[in-house]
Amino acid sequence: MKRIYFGLAALALLCCALLVTVGCGGVLPVGENSARPESTTTQRGATTKTVPDTSTKSQSSAASAMAEKPSTKIPTATKPTPVQTVPANRSVEHARISLIAVGDNLIHSSIYESSRKGKSYDFRPLYRFVKPWVQQADIAFVNQEAPLNKDAKPSGYPRFNSPQEVGLALADTGFDIVNQANNHGLDKDTNGVLQTAKFWDTVEGVQAIGINRSAQERGTIRVQTVKGLRFAWLSYSYGTNGIPMKDAYLMNLINRDAMAVDLEAARKVSDAIIVSMHWGEEYSQRADSEQKELAQFLADEGVLLIIGHHPHVIQPAQWVTGKNGNTTFVAYSLGNFISSQAEALRMLGGMLSCDIVYENGSFHIENPGVIPLVTHFVKGVTGYVVYPLKDYTPALAKQHFLTLNGKTVSVSSFQKTAEQILGEFYFTAPGVAYQ
Repeated sequence: MKRIYFGLAALALLCCALLVTVGCGGVLPVGENSARPESTTTQRGATTKTVPDTSTKSQSSAASAMAEKPSTKIPTATKPTPVQTVPANRSVEHARISLIAVGDNLIHSSIYESSRKGKSYDFRPLYRFVKPWVQQADIAFVNQEAPLNKDAKPSGYPRFNSPQEVGLALADTGFDIVNQANNHGLDKDTNGVLQTAKFWDTVEGVQAIGINRSAQERGTIRVQTVKGLRFAWLSYSYGTNGIPMKDAYLMNLINRDAMAVDLEAARKVSDAIIVSMHWGEEYSQRADSEQKELAQFLADEGVLLIIGHHPHVIQPAQWVTGKNGNTTFVAYSLGNFISSQAEALRMLGGMLSCDIVYENGSFHIENPGVIPLVTHFVKGVTGYVVYPLKDYTPALAKQHFLTLNGKTVSVSSFQKTAEQILGEFYFTAPGVAYQ
């Protein structure tokens, strides 16, 4: 992956005297507390961009009461059935491609204020403990839960706008697929979408998905080429928090008819299809019936992998069998990658890790798992950083801002939650199952 470097000074501390906790917001200064907007749903997917193959393969809160452990067992055979066949004239005979994916990069105002460096910002330290895994992966996905609009001031809940230095930090960390189709995607209206797309055009090696500047761009499938194989990326959101779209093409919304058109187009220009879905019920640790029905629909359409986000907490992962006998892997929700939401379970996110294997003219997923991550920040609402749970210690948990404010943040509670929700797909590192 192309690494983006930018020079900035040392991290400053910020103290917040009076704090409040709000729905999709988090630990926020007074004045950002506002009722959550209504949600809407409509419309449909996809600029062709080839990402060069320059990366290397990666290495092969008490929990809420749950009535039963979610089933994560594969419904058919142990080894997945190939999901899609590459045209016979393809020159590639065998390939193993490593992929990682994380959930919501939700930059509340306390995060960007604590990352301020004079007139600019440095967000790179937030991701330093997961950066090696991201950079080792052949494909790395993140959901950027806000526009990157340089024409508007940075803002947090309820209508987010992240400084463009956030995008530079994500690129520097190693992410090369960035989803922008989510319920905050229109928080800065049409210009926010246009400026966000324009920004990503300037970042070499990164492909933004889910937003569009024209009807033509909306109808063009975004394709990433890795090791000679073409991956179509489709992306959809359940809605826009009630913010109307001036033009229907601006952001891809969940609509099965429109998705079917996109999927048909994607099959013509790619070898395999990956879909990003911003869906589900906020703060629910279980996939709802609509998520499961949509996952089945996508599996029936031959999708290889489904990456879910939006609930701000982790949800189960599982295999889904398509109508043609293919198996699709779905991670229903990877939770927050980073945020300042003021509940312990929203500090626990997930990093999907898997290998995409191409052999004998077909694709399948191997070694799928979700690595728990922890958002850490301390007194003064500062010091934000993402840790792999395996590296998070009781001493760090005692210093967590939420612990100091009467919430339960502990390594054991995070481990218990991950065990209950992820089951056999609980990994501690890429390719390493939890023991």
